[in-house]
Amino acid sequence: MMRRLALALLLLLSGCAFTTAEIGGPLPSAEGLVVGSTTKPEALSALGPPRLVQRQFDGDLYTWRRIRTRSRSITILPVYVKAFYYSSGESRRDDLSLFFDREGILRGVGLRRETEEAE
Repeated sequence: MMRRLALALLLLLSGCAFTTAEIGGPLPSAEGLVVGSTTKPEALSALGPPRLVQRQFDGDLYTWRRIRTRSRSITILPVYVKAFYYSSGESRRDDLSLFFDREGILRGVGLRRETEEAE
């Protein structure tokens, strides 16, 4: 009887959490952009504003990004003392990167997809 009461008390004082977060929406498509002729204003008009702009010595790198994170944690006796704590998680992202030279002409397109693998 005492063991059941102790187990019930332990379960009442335990906690677990599952969280999922997503930053950014689906990536825009680079379809219709032509390396060597598309300009920065044309790309921004077609894709909207990028999430990240990096100034480079020889041009600019514009990146559209989507991040998905998932985490889970378990805590036993979280009220007074953390007698046991476990946490794990993962983060995956999609990137569409466009490199423009100093004159603002598209010179390269990069695509990274990780979130589809997690689904």
